Amino acid sequence: MQTGQLVVTHFSTGKRIGTKNQHHCACAGTAGSDPVPDALVGKDNAGIKRHINNHLLHEELAITDRRCKSHHTILYMILSAKALDIAIDELGVREKGGSNSGPEVDEYLKSVGLKPGYPWCMAFVYWCYNQATLELGVPNFLIRTGGVMHQWNEQQPIRKIVLDKVLKKPEIIQPGAVFIMDFGKGTGHTGLVEKIHGSYIDTVEGNTNDEGSREGYEVCRRTRRLTSIKGFIQ
Repeated sequence: MQTGQLVVTHFSTGKRIGTKNQHHCACAGTAGSDPVPDALVGKDNAGIKRHINNHLLHEELAITDRRCKSHHTILYMILSAKALDIAIDELGVREKGGSNSGPEVDEYLKSVGLKPGYPWCMAFVYWCYNQATLELGVPNFLIRTGGVMHQWNEQQPIRKIVLDKVLKKPEIIQPGAVFIMDFGKGTGHTGLVEKIHGSYIDTVEGNTNDEGSREGYEVCRRTRRLTSIKGFIQ
């Protein structure tokens, strides 16, 4: 590997997907320091927190530096991967004691301020990201809502990727990205991307079942047609 380059690997497969030139970023603290490469291999968790927190601030001020944007993307690959890991740990969770309720389901709904009994696919996604950001000590960029279309409509444009772009370049979607399905009249379904292969998407999602219902009863893996997705948030 050439000096001054960072090897970037795919979080699902571990395969090398390219390199990025390291650069001094204003949020790195001191000239020439850059904790992200070490953080990516688990050597500097404090560096992850410092970089992500500062980049969240940059985002609010609108990022204009192309290199900084690229750096920012790598950081959110870490967050997305962590959220996906948490979602995978929840596989097999089922409703208990009634529709849209149960010990774990109630916790998902509580994370977005809802009581038991509401559809919980969006609450599950928010909860996974919130657990990930709490572990990293950073804010959750998802909107605190149990509404799928509310999440999509109110999310920052910089985070939304429409289907047409993904069909042309599916590799832009990171593991752990949030997929959005729009069923009309304000209803939808959501979950986390595990991987995209060909014209299909493998997901981990809540409030579903083996038949793929958006009003299911468990957390499980699903395979869906890519064309059934409205867009992605990452």
